[in-house]
Order: sequence, then C-alpha cells, then structure tokens
Amino acid sequence: MILGAKMKQILSALLVFLFLTGCATNNLPNGSKYSKETLINKANNGDINAMLELSKYYDFPQTIEGLKYFDKWYKNIDKNKDPKELALIGDIYYDYSDMFLDGETKALTLLNEASKKGSLDAKVSLIKHHIRYHKIYEAQKIESEIIEKLSVEQLQKLYTIYMNKYKRDQAEKIASYLAERGADLPYKLQLQDIKSTMYRTSAKEKVEKFIEKTIASKDSEKILELAELFKKKYRYQEALRLYNEYIKLDDKNADVYYSLSIIYNKGHYRQKLNKDKEKSQEYLQKAASLNHIEASIKLLENYGRSIDTLDKYLELKNRLISSNEGTLVLANYYNKKRYKEKARELFEKLAEEENHEAILELALKTPSRYYFYPEEYISAKKWQEFILSSTNTKLKDAFIKEVIENYTYKKAFPEVIKKLEQDILESDNILTLRKYANKNRYSNIDLAIKMYEKASNAGDIKSSLELVSLYTNKKVNKYDKAVEVLQTLIDKGDKKAAYKLAHLYLYPPYSLNKKPEDKKALAIYEDLAKKNDLKAIQELVTYHLCYSCNKDPKRDKKTGFYYMKKLYELRKSPRDYASMGWAYAYGEGVEADLKKAEEYYLQAAQKGYTSAYYNLAWLYYRNDDNKDKNIIRIDYKKAKEYLELGAKHFNYPSINLLGVFYKDGLGVKKDMKKAIRLFEKAALYDKYAANHLAKYYRDKKEYENAIKYFGYARNKGDAAAQVELGVLYEKGLGTKKDVRKALGYYKDAYQNYRDKSQKDVAAYNIGLIYHYGKGDIKKDLKKAKSWYLKSNHDKAKTEFYKIEKPKKK
Repeated sequence: MILGAKMKQILSALLVFLFLTGCATNNLPNGSKYSKETLINKANNGDINAMLELSKYYDFPQTIEGLKYFDKWYKNIDKNKDPKELALIGDIYYDYSDMFLDGETKALTLLNEASKKGSLDAKVSLIKHHIRYHKIYEAQKIESEIIEKLSVEQLQKLYTIYMNKYKRDQAEKIASYLAERGADLPYKLQLQDIKSTMYRTSAKEKVEKFIEKTIASKDSEKILELAELFKKKYRYQEALRLYNEYIKLDDKNADVYYSLSIIYNKGHYRQKLNKDKEKSQEYLQKAASLNHIEASIKLLENYGRSIDTLDKYLELKNRLISSNEGTLVLANYYNKKRYKEKARELFEKLAEEENHEAILELALKTPSRYYFYPEEYISAKKWQEFILSSTNTKLKDAFIKEVIENYTYKKAFPEVIKKLEQDILESDNILTLRKYANKNRYSNIDLAIKMYEKASNAGDIKSSLELVSLYTNKKVNKYDKAVEVLQTLIDKGDKKAAYKLAHLYLYPPYSLNKKPEDKKALAIYEDLAKKNDLKAIQELVTYHLCYSCNKDPKRDKKTGFYYMKKLYELRKSPRDYASMGWAYAYGEGVEADLKKAEEYYLQAAQKGYTSAYYNLAWLYYRNDDNKDKNIIRIDYKKAKEYLELGAKHFNYPSINLLGVFYKDGLGVKKDMKKAIRLFEKAALYDKYAANHLAKYYRDKKEYENAIKYFGYARNKGDAAAQVELGVLYEKGLGTKKDVRKALGYYKDAYQNYRDKSQKDVAAYNIGLIYHYGKGDIKKDLKKAKSWYLKSNHDKAKTEFYKIEKPKKK
C-alpha cells in the first residue's frame, strides 16, 4: 500500500528510530545466516568477518554488549590478516572511534596496517581522515601514490569525500580521472550539480543530456529521483517526461500517479503546460486504485460534492472498506472531514487487528483546549497502555519518536512521557542514550545525566566526556565529580580526557567560582609532551608564548620556544617553519636572528604556507607604527618582491601592503589607481585594506563608499571602523542622520573585546550624545557622567566638569 503524508511520516519515524535503536538485538529478522551467539564465538577466536557481520546485522559496537566485545576484541585482531578485512574493520572502529579509549588512534593503526599491505580502500579512508583535519599535504601525498590504481567506485568515493569538504580543486581532478575511464560522478552529486544549474540558459544542453542519459540507464530509482527534483523545481515538462518513462519500468507506484495528477491539475504558464482536468482526474483515480491516501481522500471529496457523483462516492467507499488498507484510507478521509466518531470507529477496528498506523493514530490524540471528547481521551489512554506494554519494538520506537519531544503531549500525558523516558533509560543502545541525553540536556538535565551515566558506565568515552560538561553546569555544580571522571579516563590512557582536564584546570567555568590551576594543567601537558604528543606540545607553546595573556611566573618564553622547536622537529609542517621564523624574528624565547627568521619563513612559503611571504616583506620594511622594529635592512624592492609572491597566492595582507607601497611610493612610483585596485581586491578579507579605501573615499567626501568600506572593516572586528561609522551616522554623511544607530556603533567599539584601541574615544562620543541630547536621544546627565568616567580621552574630563564642577579644596 502507498501511504499518504501522515502515515508516511509515522513510518519514516519508525524506520529512522529502528535504525538508531538496533532492532537486530531484539531478534528481529536479519540477513545473517548465523545467530549472534555463533558470531560472538567466532569473533572471540579472532574471526574479523564475524565482527563485520555483528556490526552489519546486530548493531555492534553501538549496543552496550557490542561495545564491550569490540573493546575486548581490538587487541586480538591479527594485523597480518587480509588487508581488505583490516580496512573494513578499521573503518568500523573509525566510525565509532568516540566510543573507545583513544578510538581514533586504534582505528588509524588498523587502517595504516591495511594501507601498508596495499589496501586501496584503507588509503582512501586515510585521505578522508586527513581532509577532516585539514591535513591537505598528507592527503595529497597518499592520493598521488594511488590515483592511477583506484577503481571507479573508489574514485567516486574519493570525489564525494572532497566535495563534502568543499575541496573543489581536488574533486575536479578526480572527476577528470573518472571521465577518462568513461565513468560517471556519484549520482547524488550529479543531481546537486543539475539542481544548481537547471535555470541557466547556458546549461540547457547539459541538462537535456543528463535527462537522456538517466532515461537510457533504465534505472527506475534514478529516473524517479530526477523526476521528483524537476517537479519540486516546477520544471513540469521535464518531470512529466521522466514520470512517464518511470511508469514503463514500474506501473504500480501510486505516488507517481498522484504527482502526475497534481502537475496536470496545476499546469504551468511559463512551461507552456495547460491545465488538464481530465488527465488530472484520470491519474488521481489510478493513484486511488492503488490505495494512495491523499488521492483517495481527494476523490471522495470530489465525488461527495454533488448528488450527481454520489454513486461514484459510494462505489469508492465500498471498495475501500473491503480491505484494511482501504479502511485506513477511509478513516483518514473521515478524520480530515472531521467526522470524528466515524474515523475513530474505523481506526479502532483496525487497531484491534493490530494495525500499527491505526494504533499510533489513536494513541497520539491529545485533548483539545476548547472541547473535551471523553471517548477520544479514553481511546488514547487505552492504546497508549497497549503500546507501553507491547513487546513490539517497531511500534514502541515509532511512538517514542512522535511524542518524546512533543510539548503538548508532555503536558497532556506526563505519566506516559515518564514511562517512555524510563524505557529509553533501559535501552541497551548507546547511540539512543546519547541522542536523548543530548535532547534533554537543557530541558531536563537530571534525565540527561542519567542517560549519559548509563552509557558511560558501559564504557562509552564520549558519554563520559559529555558528563563532564553537565557536571560543570551551574545548575549541577559537581566540579570534583567532573575531575574524577576525567582522571579515571586518563588513568586508563585516554588522551582526549587529558586534554579536557588540562583545559578545565586552565579555564574553569566562571559560574562555579573556581580559580585556574595552571600548575596542574601544565603537568598534564608536560607528561603528554614527553611522549611526543603533538597537541599537548602545541598547547604548551600557546601557553608560554601567549601574546595577549597576563604576565605570570609560570609563563616562560624560553620554555615556549623549547616546545616550539620540539614541535617543529617532530612534525615539520609548513606552519611549523613559519612559527620558527616568527620566534627568531621577534626574539620570542630565543635570541633574535633575522637571517634565521628569513630562512625559516622562506621554507614555510616554499612548502605551501604562503602567508610567510608577508612576514618576509616585514624583514625589509617598517612603518611609523613599528619604528623600533628590528629588520635586516630597509629594502623596498626586496619587500615588494615578497609581497608580489604573496599576492600571487591570494594572501590578502600581502595584497593590502602592496597597495600601501603603491599609495606611498615605496620603492615604486606612486600609483593611486593601482593601490585602489589592490585594496579593492583585499577589502572583503583584510580590515586594513578596507580602512584604506574607506578613508580614501571619506577624504574625497564620497561618503556612501566610505560607509561601505568602513562596514567591511567593522565586519572584520575593527573598532576604529565602528567609531568612524558612528561619526558618519551621527552627522548624516552619506546616509540619513541616525544618532541612535551612531550610538550603537560607539557602544560596539567600546565593547569590542578583540580590539580595545577605541574604548576611550567611543566612551567619550557616547558621553557627548547623552550630555547634549543629540538626535532622538534624550539628554541624560547621569549617563553622560558615567561614560565620561569610563574614558581616558583628553576632553572627557573637561566635559565631565561641565556637568559637575570640581570641588574646591
């Protein structure tokens, strides 16, 4: 039977929840020829295929039982096994890595082992991992080794990986390899491309070829998917063509006939498709004959409007009532027409025969705020109790999905919700416990904690880490418990817990009134650093070389450089070279050595960290704001060469500074037009370029352009631009005068925690507005005094004493 919208929604909910809760563990039918117990025994003896089947058919390791076994089996996996098996089991451990102690490391160990043995699937999985963490260099290195060896399926998978992470250049390269093999891109991604280009005139031929190719494939699923896309986008002519081709392959799909009925009923002027009521009715009848709910209801409505069609109404009604599927359609029709008693009578009849859709329909009824129907309420209670006591997991899970987050239902039947919450708490599926814990973390934090605690006690690492977040919530305030959970995980060897505890010691939640414990945090990072843990070493570098942090005896620049150098020696990423260059350029933890700085910056740039070209330019240039900066020498020509290299690689600070060189004539003839072009190229991405343009247009009294570019700079967090915008709005330059908006900009500048350079000016300007009552802001001397006192601006004190005369001594 083809179901309508409401029943589809319920079935969809049922299937989704079924997936999440692991019905296979409840002895529902599955595709494995072995029982769970047999597979566990095989896996106990090192059979990887048994582990793979348990994952596929019995939802291991997402169940409590499955997690326990997969945790136990990991150390027994024979690394000399078939690389294909190793790659598959490695993927499973990777997909569920957040469940295990150092799960990602465990998964990568398996994938790397499979990769060494030549598994191309493992290598593709490793590329996916590197792309996830933006390690492009590592991903490209693997890709270059295997690209010629990959199958079409593997190339399609790699293409999808790149597209999902917006790596279009890499994806296009893979697309070219697929084209050489005469293979297509993954169909879903082809659909996305058609969706984004179907309205372009230039893509008309491309779209037509894609339609023809899809039809020629004789793949009914693809044809239907494309038809639905065109229907959704009101490209009815194309949709009609595809639906008709689909019917040649499958003439029993009621949804297709219903879609055709809708298209002919609506027509489309731009598509030159006239309405055709006869065809619409013909397809509606066809859909109804296949028990399509919406189609049948529409036909009943149409036939029920006139005495002339009463016979057809009765004929359709009698046909429907002769089967359970039809009775369900009729019940939904009565429901829609608000024939409540008739609808309930049919739903009750079906429910007694254990029809799940009918049971759910009755159980989901909530009392109206305006009218109370006692029979409906009694029926709802009856079927709620039936569901709650049922051993049918599908039915119960679908019910939970519908009501657990429904506020109206919670209010009407709190005891039902309480029972369902208890049922979820009794679930053996970790993903289910996590899901509902997350949904309740704000509305019912105690329940969320219970769910996470159950999963945590079963060994789920992610749930343990989530518990820490809840224990440090102001409402819960169990800081010591959070520390205990993390320390327990650390003792077992979990690195994520170590990072989290160190961070908690450094930055305890403000609401808990706990002081930072830097010494404890450093001890954790230092212990990990001894084991060459890169993340811990990076944290130590950040801590000791923090530019904006308060001075603290525990912060030591020499120690910071020691760890920076260690990180460089272990990893040698392009950014590590740049960091070493920065340390030598500014003498951060090491004696300044500008030549060494240049060497490191050059290597960083050559290895792909193109921002280093900007740093190189500053070794041969300084401005009025950096008069005391140590440089190799003033050499504008050399600096310009580096900036041009940076600009070539779209480094926007380089483009901006190159614009300054042309604006001021540094090592080059002054050329304001060229400077403006460069500033415009960088303005969206670089606040300094935006400010240069804004000031240029402000000085030329082209205030609209000034507002535009000050806006760009303000969007990048520049406080000076916020003040400038305030001035322009206060004076009505380039825009309608708006003192209230100006006040907002001044307050933004004052509160700008990233750029505090304009706090005094902003506070002074706010004080003036309240002092003199500008625009539609009323005079408020109390506020004016308050703002003047917040400012160290030269004139703020003078204005303050205009309000409050200084007391005579």
